[in-house]
Amino acid sequence: MPKVFWDLKFRLIYREVLKALTRKFKLHEDVSLYSIAKKCPPNFTGVDMYAFCVDAWFHAAKRKVLAADADPTNMNYVVVEYEDFVTTLPLLRIQSVHTIMDVIEKL
Repeated sequence: MPKVFWDLKFRLIYREVLKALTRKFKLHEDVSLYSIAKKCPPNFTGVDMYAFCVDAWFHAAKRKVLAADADPTNMNYVVVEYEDFVTTLPLLRIQSVHTIMDVIEKL
């Protein structure tokens, strides 16, 4: 399979994993799961993606709590923004040995 098609397939799979992991999140309208998937390193596994999504949610929650001092009436739910994902990605330590690509190649 040519590399261009492989990269596209790889990113589409990542997008679907992100979609499943964030299905109960309230995502801001600026969030593009495909754009986020393109930023994920190729050695990400499902466990890494789960940790990434949880970290993004916690980053959004922290932002929300800090903003609550200014507007305490707006505390009903956490909205995860694109910047929450972008900010937490470089901070994530990838700990998994096998990559999603390794698993996909074996299929």
